[in-house]
Amino acid sequence: MPPLVFFYALAFTTPAGADGWGSYARAEVMAYSEPVAIETAFDDWKGRYSGDGDRQWAHLWAEAGFRNERWSVGALYRREADLRFSEDTAEFYHHVQNDLELPAGRRYELDLSGYHFELAGMRFGRRIELNPRLTLSLGATVFGADGLQRADVTGAATASSAYEYAYEGYVDYAYEEDLLFDRTSDSPTGYGASLDVGVQWQQPGAFVVNLSVIDALGVIRWEDVPVTVAEVHSEQIGTDENGFVEVDPVLSGREGYRGSYDQKLKPRAQLSASAAVANGFWADAELMCRQHACLYGLGASAYGVRVLYWPQFDGVGLAVQRGRFEISLSADALELSKANAMFISIGYNLP
Repeated sequence: MPPLVFFYALAFTTPAGADGWGSYARAEVMAYSEPVAIETAFDDWKGRYSGDGDRQWAHLWAEAGFRNERWSVGALYRREADLRFSEDTAEFYHHVQNDLELPAGRRYELDLSGYHFELAGMRFGRRIELNPRLTLSLGATVFGADGLQRADVTGAATASSAYEYAYEGYVDYAYEEDLLFDRTSDSPTGYGASLDVGVQWQQPGAFVVNLSVIDALGVIRWEDVPVTVAEVHSEQIGTDENGFVEVDPVLSGREGYRGSYDQKLKPRAQLSASAAVANGFWADAELMCRQHACLYGLGASAYGVRVLYWPQFDGVGLAVQRGRFEISLSADALELSKANAMFISIGYNLP
């Protein structure tokens, strides 16, 4: 990952003699995990389990460059991961990872799908004022890609005792590094392009509505992709020091390479609305949507400070804008070992 200091060094260096142009920077980190805390999710689920939820996602966006009122050009780094799974899958995986006793005779229906990628490239922006109240924003990115992980897993696991289990299923898996079966393979090559769209509708002093869609169109072309498409079942290889069974996967299918694979980027949207309610005070609402999930927040703002409440994860958000700088934090807890949702963003000289 390119260090963030690179982006901010670029952002705070304005080219001499570039009339109307100035530097800008934006960094955004978001993580959301329903069944386990964020820290537990990044520690391979070794920790507290909430017993509820079927999705996890995280993304990082770091961008810096130069802009004027109509155009922008900047360097962009992105990283994104998304997991969806059945509650049975979450419960079974947490039990196994933490050496917890399994309910004897329990059958778990396993279903998981997910992806991960990293992108680095150049982003070109254009702002078009359609009329005094309506502005259209377009952002086109061309990039190189790596970090491919894309998996679909289905099957079942059965606990024959508190310490013993067996599983069987089907795996369709494309990857740069084989995290499931430890296969040694060459890395794929990735490149692509994406288009973001934004709309702002406002009546000065009355209301402001902003809609942005990231990856409204977008695709990564992967070439020479390692793949595993196979039926899989477990084979016992022994027990650990605590008496829990240890198993290895046995594959029956194909391990090889796919000449090319087009990964369509999943759009994610953010809608915010503010309406004046009194002198200097505004009522605010925000909606964030991505594949199969939406979160909303409600609150108020005044004099550059905004507070939102996020009821779906019982979190609070605080945003502050001073001059060209803006910063925001939303979370249900400030400690990663307790938080299931945390969104942080920092911006300088944004449109």
